[in-house]
Amino acid sequence: MPSILAGIGALALYLVLAPPAVGDKDAAEFTLVLAARGVAHPTGYPLYTLFGHPFVSLLHACGVSWAYAANAWSALGGAVAIALLHRLARQLTAGRPGGALLSWLPVLLFGLNPVWTFETTLAETGSWHVAWS
Repeated sequence: MPSILAGIGALALYLVLAPPAVGDKDAAEFTLVLAARGVAHPTGYPLYTLFGHPFVSLLHACGVSWAYAANAWSALGGAVAIALLHRLARQLTAGRPGGALLSWLPVLLFGLNPVWTFETTLAETGSWHVAWS
């Protein structure tokens, strides 16, 4: 349950930080790819596109812009990665004094890192790569 809460908290933070427009790097391309179920530059990122298109389309059908919906897909990937990181930290600190509290340290250090928040608030593949890894 704490890991799910870590993921929900991360998702809320990343959605607040996500811009309503496309951003740097390949965000414009990935926004278009997710909206149209297209193919991105090599390698094409098939899992990112196949799983992301229904999510982005659902949000767009609810009135969310394509750009923000694509950014939200990356925010969800970041939240999943943070939840899994917390779960791993809980396993590694189980049975140690203060382990439950200590398991939040990597979540905070990684989850609030500006490089990571950049990846989780723009339509990029990085957050899902980490989550799937």
